[in-house]
Amino acid sequence: MDRKLPYIQWLRCFAAVAVVLMHLCSGPWYAADITGGDFLALTVLDGLVRWPVPVFVMISGALFLGRERPMGKYIGRCITALVFWSGVYTLVSGKSAMAAWTEFLCGHFHLWYLYFLCGLYLIAPFLGPIARDDRLSRRFLILGLIFGNTLPRIPELIALFSGPLGELAATLYGRVKIYFFLGYVFQFVLGYRLSIWEPDDRQCRVVYGLGILGAAVTVVGTLALSRCLGQPVQVLFDPQSPQITAVAAAIFVFAKRNLKHLPSWADGLARHSFGVYLAHVLFIEKLAEGGITVLSGHPMAAAPVLTVAITVGCCLVSALLGWIPRPGQRII
Repeated sequence: MDRKLPYIQWLRCFAAVAVVLMHLCSGPWYAADITGGDFLALTVLDGLVRWPVPVFVMISGALFLGRERPMGKYIGRCITALVFWSGVYTLVSGKSAMAAWTEFLCGHFHLWYLYFLCGLYLIAPFLGPIARDDRLSRRFLILGLIFGNTLPRIPELIALFSGPLGELAATLYGRVKIYFFLGYVFQFVLGYRLSIWEPDDRQCRVVYGLGILGAAVTVVGTLALSRCLGQPVQVLFDPQSPQITAVAAAIFVFAKRNLKHLPSWADGLARHSFGVYLAHVLFIEKLAEGGITVLSGHPMAAAPVLTVAITVGCCLVSALLGWIPRPGQRII
């Protein structure tokens, strides 16, 4: 598949902007009064943009599972980006030597995605034959939806409530970690299957309807759980949950079906989408240190303005770093 298909580039644009907005809202969301208007606004904003990582994963599946690729090259790019950006975040963290060393080895919180990508690229050659086989891929997606996206959420929800059942669920959820791998692998294969799927109008309406329903469940469910328990509850914000996957799939199908042309500005943003992902947290944290967050004004007004400003700043940083081998460039 052509890496620069218009809809793939548009999806990169959407995901890059959405991930900036998501991380802008997620920190203040925890600090906001759950009975106030700011919490409501942040829940709506944050809940509607929990899909960028699934979309990035689906893009990777669409590009890498259709045919064999030299995965070692892409793993090398991930490692280069990880080392470079871990160093950047460590240098600006101001932590003690031991804490800084830990920060460098583990990476800043959002750099987990680079570790994950390396693992995904390692198993891509084994998943390719499954993804390309209609019968095998159908069975794989059914099992992935059940065991990777749905069942792991059940003990997580039960664990929110007190009592012996809640304690048992919390223990089960804490020990069974295979869900972390399966949910994204499901989305990886789903991305390839969606890229070759040619739905009719009725099927598209079903996919879009499921996406809208998924977004509503995320926002309304999060508000209900948080106010019921008296604290912010983000269990429905999990990007591997079935309703978030439905939103990501709807966006993927919409882009593939409708976005056939790509203006130059969108192509430029798409080329720097990975740089935006890597650099945006640095901008957010430095602005927060200066007292500038989405709570500096009304979140519905402040969030879009800050999202645009940070995205533009990240694109400039990515462009400036373009001469350094790989860290300023996208790799998916």
